Amino acid sequence: MKKDRYIIILLLSITFLFLGTFYFIINDNRKLTIIETLIKEPILLVQKIVVKPINFVGDKVSNLKDFNKLENTLKKQDKELENYNLLKNEVKEKNKKIEELQSLLEVKDNLSDYEVINANVINRNVGHWYQTFTIDKGQNDDIKNNQAVVTGKGLIGKIIKVTPNSSVVKLLTSTSEMFQIAVLINNDGENVFGILSEYKDDEFIITGLSYNKEIKENSLVTTSGLDNNFPPGLMIGKVVSTKKDNFDLEQIVSVKPSSNFDDINYVAILRRKQ
Repeated sequence: MKKDRYIIILLLSITFLFLGTFYFIINDNRKLTIIETLIKEPILLVQKIVVKPINFVGDKVSNLKDFNKLENTLKKQDKELENYNLLKNEVKEKNKKIEELQSLLEVKDNLSDYEVINANVINRNVGHWYQTFTIDKGQNDDIKNNQAVVTGKGLIGKIIKVTPNSSVVKLLTSTSEMFQIAVLINNDGENVFGILSEYKDDEFIITGLSYNKEIKENSLVTTSGLDNNFPPGLMIGKVVSTKKDNFDLEQIVSVKPSSNFDDINYVAILRRKQ
């Protein structure tokens, strides 16, 4: 029993001696003996061949896991951003439609002599975008030809074809046989009458004005009410420029439309009260 104890103590002493010598050889900066060098070089070689590749692979695996985690996080954020943008666009579109409907209510309040029939645009041909479109009200709603069609921004056209449940609206921007409209220019408090006769280069053209009338820019242009189809005071646009004709006999006035003819979803038809 006593002998076994000595053997255990001897083995532990040898082990601690070996480990201490190993640590001393590896970490000591002093000049090594030949025997220590012979021992150290194989150990360092084993460390270089075995340990470093293992550490390298371990680092790469760890980096790959981190990269995959980051990639999944970015994909999740991209999806959330996409959903946010879709929701934002939906809200923006709904707000725009609400504004259109509110502006139509204002039209009703300002035209006491006319009944206002609200309608939706249900068809608009891309090839005739600035010519006509179709609305969802017709003969069953007492819609008739030549009735004025407006948005909250002003006059945009008139009814030219009616079926029981739909109607075709001809726009003021129509370039084919545009109907002429008697208009009034509020020229710094002075009323100047003219004819809206053409739509060209995104602007209305007013003719029939005396050359000696100086028409100022930004003067408001509205319907005059001198014809039977359109009530007075419907907004047309603002004056942007004037010039004389080739014979210096009259002025030609260019007007920027108040309505956006590219984006029309809701309209109102004006029917004179009986």
